[in-house]
Amino acid sequence: MDLQKLRSEIDSVDSKIIEMILKRRELISQVVEYKAINNVPVSAPEREGQVLERVSKLAEGEFAGSGVQLLYGILIDLNKLMEYQRVPKDIEVPTDI
Repeated sequence: MDLQKLRSEIDSVDSKIIEMILKRRELISQVVEYKAINNVPVSAPEREGQVLERVSKLAEGEFAGSGVQLLYGILIDLNKLMEYQRVPKDIEVPTDI
């Protein structure tokens, strides 16, 4: 096994992950705009639960449990932070970031 080759493949995967995170963030920006126009609350616990359940089912093995939920929980919190910053609300941001 060639360590440099493995690291190169990891770098390639990381590039794709970042590309998809940025794509997801752009779509969420559109959701933020929709919510602002239609006066929809930032927090959507039911939707967050649906996302966490769906991605847990998509993941396999050990990562399917807390690992993927932790990762997506962080993504959800970052997106809520972005939304609160774009559309100021009269409440505090529910995150330690």
